[in-house]
Amino acid sequence: MQENINIEELEKSLLNIKNLTERMSKNLLNTNQLIRDSINNGSGVWDGEAAGLYRSRWESIMSDFPDVIQTFQKQEANLETFIENMKKVEE
Repeated sequence: MQENINIEELEKSLLNIKNLTERMSKNLLNTNQLIRDSINNGSGVWDGEAAGLYRSRWESIMSDFPDVIQTFQKQEANLETFIENMKKVEE
């Protein structure tokens, strides 16, 4: 049984990936700003040793996220190239 590639479905998936990547990036930037503005910065929202530990762990975790977002963007480009190549083949 031969399976066909559905270009329209791939394009929908690509659009979803792009939207999710953009939303994830914006949400992470907003969360980072909220943490910088509120946690262990002397603002009185949450300061002290526990706040410092939380912020330190958060920043450690967040240091990996630019690479995660870059990976998603690279895969978007790969899928986009694949779709373009498949369209050329079908012509």
